[in-house]
Amino acid sequence: MKFIILLFSIFSIYSNEFEYKYTDFTKDCKNDPKVKDKDSDIPRICNGPLKFKVSIYYSACSEYISIYNDEISLLEFPEQKIASSDKKKLEWVIYKNEPIALIFRVDEYKILDDDPCNRKKTSDKLIIRGLNKFNSLDKEISGLNANEKARTIIKNFILQYK
Repeated sequence: MKFIILLFSIFSIYSNEFEYKYTDFTKDCKNDPKVKDKDSDIPRICNGPLKFKVSIYYSACSEYISIYNDEISLLEFPEQKIASSDKKKLEWVIYKNEPIALIFRVDEYKILDDDPCNRKKTSDKLIIRGLNKFNSLDKEISGLNANEKARTIIKNFILQYK
């Protein structure tokens, strides 16, 4: 019984070191005020934790999501069909008050008629990317309980650095 209580205590302490914050692309993003040309696709800028920012920028039929800090690009997610990020959230994994990883759901597509703009969603997957000294973390998962699995992958990855 003492062993179970000890194990539970260790797990509780370990679990409390992690926080999860979200950037909601519907609520937390605004048009980039630096872009004045109304004829162009105006990028959207979203706030993340600390000084992290999310940029969503557009081309003819695609959108691109990148993460940056102090104007330095840190990573990009795969190209998505335009407006696919609407109503999505980016999950920030915080460890000891430092953003260490991101979890983001992306769509996968089948291109129709040899036209890259004409595509149909076939599935989705979670992309897990590490930040800063954890940038070697780069995984993709799908299926049932993918969010829970993603968090476990990140926690196990962090344990390597303890």
